[in-house]
Amino acid sequence: MPIDLSKVKMTVPDWVQKVIEEWDAVPKPHFELEISESLKKVKDINELSDSDYKGFYAEWSAFFFQDLSKRKSDWNTHFGPMISFGDQHSPDVRMLDAEIITHWEQRAKSSKSPIMRARYADLVWDFKRTVTNESPSHEFALIAVDAYAEATKRELFKMPIEGVGWLRRALQLSLTLRDENRTKQVIAAIFDFYDAVAQPRLAGIWIAPFDLLHDQQKHLTPEQKQKLVGDLEKMLDITSGGGKPDEFDPFGAQSAAERLAKHYRSKKEPENVRRVFLKYAGAFKSISEKANPLFAMAWLQPVIEELQNENLKAEAEDLQKLFEDKAKNVHSDLKTIQVETKIEQKEIDSWLQGLIVRDNLQQALINTTIYFIPKADAARTLLEKLKRDAPLLSLTNVLVIKKDGTPTAKIGSIDEDEEGRLHQQLNQTIGFYQPFLLMAFDEIKRVYSPQVDQIVEFLALSPLFGDEKDTLLKQGIEAYLQQDYVKAIHVLIPQIERIMRKLLPLVGVPILKTVRDSGVMDAKGMNDILREHRVRNAFGENIWRYLFVVYVDKRGMNLRNDLAHGLLSVAAFNKAVADCVFHTLLVLSLTREAQKPQPAEAKG
Repeated sequence: MPIDLSKVKMTVPDWVQKVIEEWDAVPKPHFELEISESLKKVKDINELSDSDYKGFYAEWSAFFFQDLSKRKSDWNTHFGPMISFGDQHSPDVRMLDAEIITHWEQRAKSSKSPIMRARYADLVWDFKRTVTNESPSHEFALIAVDAYAEATKRELFKMPIEGVGWLRRALQLSLTLRDENRTKQVIAAIFDFYDAVAQPRLAGIWIAPFDLLHDQQKHLTPEQKQKLVGDLEKMLDITSGGGKPDEFDPFGAQSAAERLAKHYRSKKEPENVRRVFLKYAGAFKSISEKANPLFAMAWLQPVIEELQNENLKAEAEDLQKLFEDKAKNVHSDLKTIQVETKIEQKEIDSWLQGLIVRDNLQQALINTTIYFIPKADAARTLLEKLKRDAPLLSLTNVLVIKKDGTPTAKIGSIDEDEEGRLHQQLNQTIGFYQPFLLMAFDEIKRVYSPQVDQIVEFLALSPLFGDEKDTLLKQGIEAYLQQDYVKAIHVLIPQIERIMRKLLPLVGVPILKTVRDSGVMDAKGMNDILREHRVRNAFGENIWRYLFVVYVDKRGMNLRNDLAHGLLSVAAFNKAVADCVFHTLLVLSLTREAQKPQPAEAKG
């Protein structure tokens, strides 16, 4: 706080008074914020005396406080700061005192502009108890209600959505006061506002009466109840294709359908619920048939889910077929962005020489295995850098699409879906590592020409592997060394799952699970194993996330699940994937059984 205004006697400078009078003299459409901005432009406030600054702050803050219509401020008030940094706010309720509240009370009674009158009166009603510990007079809530209704009727808003905000606040205040007459007047104003400004393309406006009044049925007349639903039905018809071509708006149809469905559910009319959903679904089908694949898929997916939730299976399947047809051509909408990075051969040779030690195959395998495990903390650092350097990208949701056009996963923003973004980044890191992993394995093969038994001997250093002399694991390794990648991938992934299952008893987890409602037991699969917190703790974060992303995460490679369900294409059985699978096999071999502490020797 620059100064303690409570210890200062307020004076309103002439230039402040002049600005306020200009806005008040001839009310015209404007935002409240414009008044505070105009005050800031007149004079450098750093030159003001404390008394004049207090007079400036009383007027400037009145129109700079933010209307928080859907939440309370940190002060538990309707109005809140426009800007906050930790405990610092602008404007700040702590800068107010009884003298400023009294000033607002006078302005609320004397202002000609209903916009200004509403703001002054509402601030008194909202802040007086917080600032002075005294109850505000109901008179100011009534002034605010009437002024908001008048400002809306006179269309003093620059954008109709602002009128919605005024009427929402007026209704809230009248209901708080339990003033039935005022409430009925505000409700009438809401319907008048709809009739005056509602247009099919302004969905945010014409949904307002329903959103504000559907839960206030006891205050509505029979005619108003009928109009509330009837107006939405008309808009559903218009926006879903029954109006002019330029009024067609599937998203508007969705807004109408969702609200009508809420109404018809409350009336226990399932056929009408079905009807309105099918109408808006038809609008999305119509627009998607003509749209490019990427847009069509984005539009259709949530509609399909909605129809499935409503048990409209046949209609959902109809849209699913359209979705699949569009997905076949989705790659025509996607663009490849390439960034070249040049690495000198001498740098690669030096790196390989340090990684692939001579005359020690086991050490070379250990070095390579550890080096290519993606680090979770490094991925988090990259995400933090993305938030700083490309904030819009960090806020954007991500849709993961397979090569056949099928969307497999949705990833939210960095703040909303931290784990999803982390796994996406780890998956990208795995892809970035791939050519270097190829070089490392090729160098090991060139230097050592390793045989199957040597690899098995290395793996056997871990208790997970034991005696693998006559198992399919050996055949999978042999196929990999012989570059038979189709066989190697098909054999090694199930064997890796089997090896993981061996870890369960070592960490105190049963290897079987109960099959629901069957009376039988079944072996836990890789999805179950990697979701077990004791397994996660045993592997440690880096290895656990690596295995999770590679094998069972749709935001990553999801190799185990795609292989099990026959979803891997022929192109997926390549050296890059085989190298990754082989590397995860080596990673598992890093698992060691914890040594029990030995008792101390007795001293004689």
